[in-house]
Amino acid sequence: MAETIPMTSHGAKRLREELRNLREEELPRLDNATSYEEKERKGMIDARISYIEQTLDRAEIVDPAQMAGDKVQFSATVELTDVDSDKTWRVQIVGPEEADEKQGRISAASPLARALLGCEAGDSVKSITPSGERVDAEIEKVLYI
Repeated sequence: MAETIPMTSHGAKRLREELRNLREEELPRLDNATSYEEKERKGMIDARISYIEQTLDRAEIVDPAQMAGDKVQFSATVELTDVDSDKTWRVQIVGPEEADEKQGRISAASPLARALLGCEAGDSVKSITPSGERVDAEIEKVLYI
């Protein structure tokens, strides 16, 4: 049996929308593909559709609003304060398909998320981002919203 993939309802909705767009908008444009580039694009879309279908089939939807507790778990939104600059920011721990650094969504497999999991408000964490930036922060709040 295939391993389940944790995912928020927001992430599953976004994947379903992408799947609909690929099936209803992108593929029909390439039905009569004749050039090498069009055929290659069609193959890439078919592969992405297959990947999304498999991901959604294995998805275990986690609703942050149904979660509770003081410890950081998957789907938690964590408010952090940088130890050096006092800058405060929030990250939400999500599945790999949902990660979007610009929106503050980090993959549960990322070094920062792994450092945060199991911690609670008042704990300090140290990590290095994929871009090589050092993170030395204190957890201010753990929210499930």
